[in-house]
Amino acid sequence: MRVTIVFNNVIGREDLGYGWGMAAYVEGYEQKILFDTGDNGAILLRNLQKLGINPKDIDFVFLSHAHEDHTGGLWSFLREKSDVTVCLLKSFPASFKGKVREMGARVLEVDKPMELLPGVWTTGPLGEAIEEQSLILRTSEGVVLLTGCSHPGIANIVKKAKELFPDDRLLFVTGGFHLLSTPRGVVRKIAEKLKQLGVEKIGPSHCTGEEARDIFKDIFGENFVEAGTGTSFAF
Repeated sequence: MRVTIVFNNVIGREDLGYGWGMAAYVEGYEQKILFDTGDNGAILLRNLQKLGINPKDIDFVFLSHAHEDHTGGLWSFLREKSDVTVCLLKSFPASFKGKVREMGARVLEVDKPMELLPGVWTTGPLGEAIEEQSLILRTSEGVVLLTGCSHPGIANIVKKAKELFPDDRLLFVTGGFHLLSTPRGVVRKIAEKLKQLGVEKIGPSHCTGEEARDIFKDIFGENFVEAGTGTSFAF
């Protein structure tokens, strides 16, 4: 199984475009998955091309939540490949779901934790003010967790993954942790909490913030992973 960051505001490869948002490409399962789409479809498609990823090979799109920086690139993608399943929360606006269907894609609405494909799970909706789902990827060694913005709290998301798979190792957590304006002391406690919960490797990006990323790097040491655009992780 391989995860490649294809859109982010954290720069990984200088030859790739970047913008505010998050998107990742997942391969190694029954279908190839696009996790979120960033805020700019032109940049997303150009990055996919430069990374040797053909949009027409993707069959499944997972949207963490309804914010533009995670869904904005969807429409450009669907113009390239409309014969896909778009997995989104039931709470997404009806107009959004209607537009997805109008463009020829299937809509899979989520309102609880469930297996989406063999070995691929959603946490189901978490949070109250802003509902969000995260993607759980199971491997023979443990689970990998992908987050969009972590509006429900990154620790709460990790706890949910542990609740669903209590016997699996938490190999890697990556994505946006929504800690840009969080005081340093609070960030440190969150990072320590994730370690206590059993997270082995961490790759904070997108809306985590540079100061927060430095704190995670300090606490996780060699198990901190840079997760900028173009970074690829194999399990």
